[in-house]
Amino acid sequence: MWVPILAHFVNNLMGVLGYYLIDKGVISNDIEEWGTGSGQIPLVVLSFLAVGGLLYLIYRNERVNTKMPVNRVDSQA
Repeated sequence: MWVPILAHFVNNLMGVLGYYLIDKGVISNDIEEWGTGSGQIPLVVLSFLAVGGLLYLIYRNERVNTKMPVNRVDSQA
C-alpha cells in the first residue's frame, strides 16, 4: 500500500513544483515545447541509466530473496 501512496505523493509534488517554477519564471509555461530541445539528450540518457539501474537492483533483490534453502539430510537419522 505504501508504494502507490509514495507514487501519488511524487506525482503531486512534481505538479506543484512545476506550477511554482512557472509562477516564478524559472521555466516556461509553454508545455508543448518542454523536452523538445537538443539539450535534452543527456537527461534522456541519464534517465535510462537510472531506470536500468533500479530495475537491476530489483532483479538482484528478487533473485536473492527467492533462493531455495538447501535441503540437508541428517545422516544420523
